[in-house]
Amino acid sequence: MTLGLWDGSTALVPHVMYPSQSDLSVRVPTGFRVAPNGAQTIMFLAFLTDPRQVQAALENVPAEDRAHVERQISQARAEHFVEAIERDVIAVAAPVFDSRGICATIALISTTSRLGSGPATEQARLLFETVRQLSSELGHADPARASSAG
Repeated sequence: MTLGLWDGSTALVPHVMYPSQSDLSVRVPTGFRVAPNGAQTIMFLAFLTDPRQVQAALENVPAEDRAHVERQISQARAEHFVEAIERDVIAVAAPVFDSRGICATIALISTTSRLGSGPATEQARLLFETVRQLSSELGHADPARASSAG
């Protein structure tokens, strides 16, 4: 599980937590800058209130990926959930809100064979529960909005 914070142009991973026992895990280094089309960056783009930051970040998305990323941003706004799959690695992300709006993201990252796809999976339900609780503790006025799937 990774925590993502906005660094002005993309999601930055300041904290990573690995499963205590696992034969297989995907490692993400602390300080990792998520790609412009990565799940945590897309989640931020869906909820940032400054359109200049969104536009600047979208300029870093390769032209051939732009339409797909814009669809994912729309999905993220509607479902408070987004997933990105690349080379059999899947990242699913959900937003954490405080009283002013999005303040962080949390992502689960694994192989596609170990982490289910879509907002109806057990892993997604636990992710939604976690972001709702964090959002509530951070003063988000409507923590139920932290997920439409819960």
